Amino acid sequence: MQLSVPATRLSIYSIAKFFLVIVSFAILGCGDRPVELPSSTVAYSLNNPTVQEIFDLQDRRSSKELMVFFNHPEATYRYITAMAFASIQDTSDAVIEALAEATNDQDPNVRLAAIYSLGQTYHIKATLPLVKAFKNDLATANNEHNALVLEGIGKCAPKEYLDFLIKPKKYTTKDTLLLDGQAKGVYRFALRGITTEAATKLMVEYATDMSFPVNVRRTASHYLGRAKGIDLTDYKTKIQTAISEGKDNFAKMALVLAAPKIEDTDTTVFKSLNKAYKLSNDYRLKINIMRAMSGYEYPQTRTLMLNALKDPNENVKMAAAEYFFKNGDRKDVDIYYEFGNDSTNTDWRFTTTMLGAALANVSYTRSAFRKQINEQLIALYQNAKDDYQKALTLRMLSGFANNYKMLIEEAQKADNPAIIRTTAIEGLTDIRANPRLPAIFGEYYGGVSFLIQKAFKEAILSEDAGVISAATQALRKPEFKYNVYFRYDYDFLKMAQKKLKLPKETEAYYDLQRTINFFEGKDVAPDYKIEKPGYNHLINWNELKKINQNSTATIQTAKGDIVLTMYHTFSPGALAMFLKMANSDYYKGKTFHRVVRNFVAQGGCPRGDGYGSLDFSMRSELGLLRYDDEGYVGLASAGKDTEGVQFFITHSPTPHLDGRYTIFAKVIEGMEIVHQLQVGDKIEDIIIDFNEKNVQ
Repeated sequence: MQLSVPATRLSIYSIAKFFLVIVSFAILGCGDRPVELPSSTVAYSLNNPTVQEIFDLQDRRSSKELMVFFNHPEATYRYITAMAFASIQDTSDAVIEALAEATNDQDPNVRLAAIYSLGQTYHIKATLPLVKAFKNDLATANNEHNALVLEGIGKCAPKEYLDFLIKPKKYTTKDTLLLDGQAKGVYRFALRGITTEAATKLMVEYATDMSFPVNVRRTASHYLGRAKGIDLTDYKTKIQTAISEGKDNFAKMALVLAAPKIEDTDTTVFKSLNKAYKLSNDYRLKINIMRAMSGYEYPQTRTLMLNALKDPNENVKMAAAEYFFKNGDRKDVDIYYEFGNDSTNTDWRFTTTMLGAALANVSYTRSAFRKQINEQLIALYQNAKDDYQKALTLRMLSGFANNYKMLIEEAQKADNPAIIRTTAIEGLTDIRANPRLPAIFGEYYGGVSFLIQKAFKEAILSEDAGVISAATQALRKPEFKYNVYFRYDYDFLKMAQKKLKLPKETEAYYDLQRTINFFEGKDVAPDYKIEKPGYNHLINWNELKKINQNSTATIQTAKGDIVLTMYHTFSPGALAMFLKMANSDYYKGKTFHRVVRNFVAQGGCPRGDGYGSLDFSMRSELGLLRYDDEGYVGLASAGKDTEGVQFFITHSPTPHLDGRYTIFAKVIEGMEIVHQLQVGDKIEDIIIDFNEKNVQ
């Protein structure tokens, strides 16, 4: 994130004051209360006209009208108002000042909401109000508030504040709230690309010392796994010991992803990963270990990955199959082919991917065998009755560069389902990225490259949103140098953009703008001079009249039911839309079009390829809910305030999504079903049970 105000604008006095605040943490501590950062709201009814008015103003992003409620005598309204700005994320001086003043409100819930919303601005101007909101007398202070201050500092402050944030080194394991806030603050700095060696050292300590609270260890482990540009070699022994001896799987899932940041010349970390894999009964931990191992040489990982092909869990088997498709070795092609033809494997996804692994890795000296595998996959493609089976088969065919003509043809067939057309473009991107392409085609390389380039251009002019997005992503890959080839002729990108319908085709619009920016040598970040969808969808309060804390939504699938509890007071706009679409049978027959193992299962796309939406967009609702467990249900988006009908369910904690993606529900029954979902599985129906008789 780019800070829009120079750090020098913050006075030495303010930084010194922050230093004194931080030093006081080490002296006083916060007692032995368990970590219970805010996860519930003040009690209020959504049938209250004033509550509805405040949420409507939040939805309209009407900051000026909303700020009037800061003066309301009723604390509940002030609370909802303060929390509303966490979603609006207005960085104007007037709003920052109003939130700063609200941190001194007589009501603790209002103060909490104001602190959270200041952090949600992600702006340097919120730094000093946050520092001032910290209460130094920790014996009497509300340390939930103080913890939120520390996290907010990590979202907003310049790098020098990180140095002061990590100063306390005398925390005890009983200082749960401040430890948690400090760890989250350091993690938030890392998500913004700001790290220091001292911060990394502290997070290693928190992640590997089992005496620290589990929430702290999880956050620190996510830091180590996700922070970019850090070298963990000096902490090798601590990390491998924690991997071997750690008991909390959620912490270990994050920590194993730090392994590639360690120079492992003696392979002791690899051995720790291998041991943890063999001892694990949780497929999610196995998946993350396999991801970490993908950074090792093939001979080291071969045995584990081959054994994973026989794992009883379908996700583990598929992860191994995908590994061999991308990283396989020609010496093992016959093994891949054997798995692809094993009739005892009834999952077409697995057998198709293993045939793809064989095709992608077979030596060009075995031309007859390569032709046999290719023809087998083409036959599977032609005979497949399921669109997702056809799409996967087509993607596997991209493992053989000579199939580029077939992929171009399939991308251009107007009667092909959306998932087939977009997959064809993605397959062409894979072929174009093949480093051996010049050697494969020799003197014909230039001609083949031109035909693929032409196919990308025609895709962008196709007026098909999904195909456009897939093709623009290819055009802005630096290694393809399309910004050079099209440097005098890229008006077609602007022409295509003008024909898109907003807000329905916002994602394609954004992708085109990013590519235009890339061609013009500008920042390609999503928020760089990109038109945001205007307000176009009112909250339907009638849909929420019967909702209460006992209401549930049941997602019915062929594999079983998934029961959700709904967060109506956090995300009324999202929930009202979800209820309306469910009650109108919109979701009936839609698919889970995207499954990223040990991340999310995503469904509800009208196109079935992830690029679809309807003729409205939702406003992000970013209240104080966290993706700190499995089973949270959020709305997918192409950026802030672009949500639609697509939703996702998380497989495990995903704290990097906190404060960025709307949460409107959580799985309370059927999580085992969520873990079984695969691409193409259908939503048979979504049933809403208001449970009016059970209201307490």
